[in-house]
Amino acid sequence: MLDNCEGTATQIEAYITAHLFDPSGIMCSGVDMRTGKPFAPEFLTPRKVGRRAAFDPWSYWTYEDSVMSLGLYLDGLVLQHEVTGCPSCLKQAESLWHTIEAIYSCSQVHGLGSFLRPYGGFLQMARFLEPLGTDQASPLFSGLYRFLPYVEPRVATDIRRVLRNTLVWYEQQGFRYFYYKRFIHSYAPESPNCNHANSYFLPAIAWAAVTYPEDSRWQRHLEERLGYFAEGRYTMYPRGSRQPAFCWGSDLDVLHRILGARFREVFTVELLDEAYAAVNEVLAEYSEPGTIWRMFPESADPDFRPALSEFDPETYTGSVEDGFYAPHHGRCRPRHEVDFLLGLASTGYRTQEIAARAAELLAFRSAVPEDFTYFLSEDYDQLPETVHLYARSVGVMLVEWWRDYWLLRKALREHPA
Repeated sequence: MLDNCEGTATQIEAYITAHLFDPSGIMCSGVDMRTGKPFAPEFLTPRKVGRRAAFDPWSYWTYEDSVMSLGLYLDGLVLQHEVTGCPSCLKQAESLWHTIEAIYSCSQVHGLGSFLRPYGGFLQMARFLEPLGTDQASPLFSGLYRFLPYVEPRVATDIRRVLRNTLVWYEQQGFRYFYYKRFIHSYAPESPNCNHANSYFLPAIAWAAVTYPEDSRWQRHLEERLGYFAEGRYTMYPRGSRQPAFCWGSDLDVLHRILGARFREVFTVELLDEAYAAVNEVLAEYSEPGTIWRMFPESADPDFRPALSEFDPETYTGSVEDGFYAPHHGRCRPRHEVDFLLGLASTGYRTQEIAARAAELLAFRSAVPEDFTYFLSEDYDQLPETVHLYARSVGVMLVEWWRDYWLLRKALREHPA
């Protein structure tokens, strides 16, 4: 099943080690696939780099998803150890933990439990004051949770302290935080961005409820949030959406392990069936040869030209209206759909069937690093300046694919045919 992926996994592991760490040990989440190094600062202009990067695009692009990458790599190393028994994996994992702890420690001057994105590395991150989003915190939590059984008691105490304090930081704000200085990201059912926040909050709350039973608020939060799934206010995979509640694979696997038998009481076969049907509906949209989705179907017209507004550096905010969601030629292969499939398989739900499909999808990416850009790398010259980095930058998707490979192997080992 995984014969077509084994060589790719080996190449990715070598690439990660050679190209994705800065001198201090922080993972760079966006490097130039043409050089294997961070982009030249003069190349990363505010127009090229989306979101709030006008005053330092290089720091933003190079470190935006660093904690996400560290969490995914840590997760993958522990999975690799569990599948193969490789002792060096845990040694590497320990090194990652030291880097994670250092980033967390540097963040504490801004409030107990705060966890900042390390834009620009350790020497520059204090200029940005941007907290982790739940998409960052989720892989971090899963990686640290999986690493806990393999560390000595003193380190385990430190890891639990980081996990608990980080969760408390969000909880004290009502599970809300300021996202890119633009809007409040809320974990309330009525919020349009709430669903995928389950990826971090629900496993973390469940862990806290089990680990700190004397603190009744965590059990209260857990019952409330699980109830939202039963009531349909949260949905595992909303129909027609690309934002599932569990978008990283390990989030669902870890939640399943924490909840034990309770998992199937809440996430019934009916809910899992609905979620599986929904993700397959989205995968059907990857209809171009090679399982490719064209973000804007009109761009297939030979006469199509992207419509770009005039660029004003004084008013530019890097919001989605500035380019990413303006029609362009961008095409991509499945990503979070694969993660979600692997999450389902890891719980024992149709494991062999889903694993075969996930392996097939993983195999569509094989050339390292060029197959691991967000938009297809061959489309780089067609894309407008506002988004063409997504067809040239590699980093987190390499680490994510590599973690997926080991998550799939672990699922097949735990749920054999």
